[in-house]
Amino acid sequence: MPVLDTDLLITYLRKSPKKPSIETKRRKNQSIKVIELLFNDMPEDGRLITTIFNVGELHVGVNQVTDKEGALKEIYELFKQCSILPFTLEDSYGFGKIKSHLYEIGKVCGDLDILIFSSEFFHLFFTKC
Repeated sequence: MPVLDTDLLITYLRKSPKKPSIETKRRKNQSIKVIELLFNDMPEDGRLITTIFNVGELHVGVNQVTDKEGALKEIYELFKQCSILPFTLEDSYGFGKIKSHLYEIGKVCGDLDILIFSSEFFHLFFTKC
C-alpha cells in the first residue's frame, strides 16, 4: 500500500516558475511519473492513499499563497482521488514507541514525520510487540 508523501504531493501540485531550473524540472517530472505509476497500479478501491498529517502539511502551503481559493480547489480535487488515513489511538502507541526508541539511540526526527510513519505502519510493525 504506497502512501503519498507530502514532498511528492507538493512537487506534483506546485506551479513551475517561468524559468525553472533543471533540478526543478527533473523533480516535477519525477513526481508526475510516480503519481502516474501509482494511478496505474491503484488499490482495489481505485483510490490513492495519504495521511491526515500530509493533508495538514498541504494546508500550510495553501495558507502561504496569494490565491488561497485556487490552491484549496486544487488540493481538494487531488484528495477526491485519495483515501486519507486517520490517526488512531493505536497509532499514538506507535508514535510513543518510535519516539522513545529514537531518543534511546540518539536520533532526532521531527514529530510530524514520526506521526505520519506511525499512522501508516503501526499495524504492520508493532501489533505483535
